[in-house]
Amino acid sequence: PYDLTEDALRARGLGIDRAGFDAAMAEQKRAARAAWAGSGQSASEAVWFDIAEDQGATEFVGYSTDAAQGRVVAIVRDGVRVDRAAAGDKVALVTNQTPFYAESGGQQGDAGLVTGDGGLRVAVADTAKPLGKLHVHLGQVEAGTVAVGDTV
Repeated sequence: PYDLTEDALRARGLGIDRAGFDAAMAEQKRAARAAWAGSGQSASEAVWFDIAEDQGATEFVGYSTDAAQGRVVAIVRDGVRVDRAAAGDKVALVTNQTPFYAESGGQQGDAGLVTGDGGLRVAVADTAKPLGKLHVHLGQVEAGTVAVGDTV
């Protein structure tokens, strides 16, 4: 972190170029976003960075259970965050916790069903892990509607 680096250098009688540091950090963030390969959806990497920044990491509970409730924290449709999705929509759902294993290290991500009130059924074809911290359920809404904030 900048503060610790500055303190360590100051203790040795050296200074630090804050403007240069800020420029280098901005470039590193830009390069990290550009290098991210994507999740198989049309969403740009910026969407996943924004969701991770807003919501934090998804809690994986699949080692102790194969069914769990979670709260929908984000929905991505056609590469854009939306508040809700309905039957027929292809979506990427992010929940606060999930038992779905996300593709990592070559192992295929889980497939299955996400269900909820009002007959909601989302057929999950794959679960991806963009940025190494979000579990993204990739699938299609078969019935009902799903909205950010819903319990599924």
